[in-house]
Amino acid sequence: MSLLTLSRFTGNDPHYIYPVTIFRSSIIWWSILIVVVWLMPVAFTTVDSGSKLAVAAWFISATGGKYGTLGLVVLACLFYTRLVEDPSQKIKTFVRSLATLLLTLGLFAWINEHLIKEELKIHRPSHHYVLSQLSPGFDENYFYTFESSRRKEIMDSIVHVNLHQLNGIDPIVLDHWIDESGYSFPSGHSFNSFLVAAILAFSMKYSRSRTARRFYLAPYFWAVLVATSRVTIGAHSPLDVSFGAATGLLIGNLLLFFEPSRNIIMHRQYDAS
Repeated sequence: MSLLTLSRFTGNDPHYIYPVTIFRSSIIWWSILIVVVWLMPVAFTTVDSGSKLAVAAWFISATGGKYGTLGLVVLACLFYTRLVEDPSQKIKTFVRSLATLLLTLGLFAWINEHLIKEELKIHRPSHHYVLSQLSPGFDENYFYTFESSRRKEIMDSIVHVNLHQLNGIDPIVLDHWIDESGYSFPSGHSFNSFLVAAILAFSMKYSRSRTARRFYLAPYFWAVLVATSRVTIGAHSPLDVSFGAATGLLIGNLLLFFEPSRNIIMHRQYDAS
């Protein structure tokens, strides 16, 4: 299958065609993310105590986390299942779609946390902020010699001993900074959101539902919000989210490009013309 034939799939319903425009949409929305996080001063802009923006950014960020992503994946698989006309195939479709997406996300999460991040050892912006502001004599490199669980304990202790100096930071953000005790690069939230966005955008654009087709770009908008929120709450740098988002889009589009993986996720069969 070549790029020239990518937009020439046919089926019983023309809405099932997989066009180059899906890949182009991915590139466009990734570019929007790049402009926002690299050219605009968004870092640490939604951390102020009592700010509704802090709560909103934390919530948006959470939708791209472990539980938020799981919920969206389940909803996506239920959407695929609803489109299956044969009742006997509904459970099979749901299970294989869910298994494929969860295995993909789970595999990357393991590789990201245990291989990539541990190898590169890039520090989190939130850790740097707390340690440089409250414990200027504390060696940040020494802090990262501890295991993740121990770093969490140390960060929790430092934050709570110095709460009076951190009263300008919203408690929900502080708790997130404490909980996020691992390394920074790349952003798993950004990977999750952009991978899921690519698959949801495809399924919506080529759905039988006219309403779904009209709003097929909404998942990309959500993914940009998730990745941007990771920067605005100080959990990641622009580089972290840029690379995480790019990787998520790459994997998502590859899953849709190759027929075996696309048919497992989408339960639809395509024939190249």
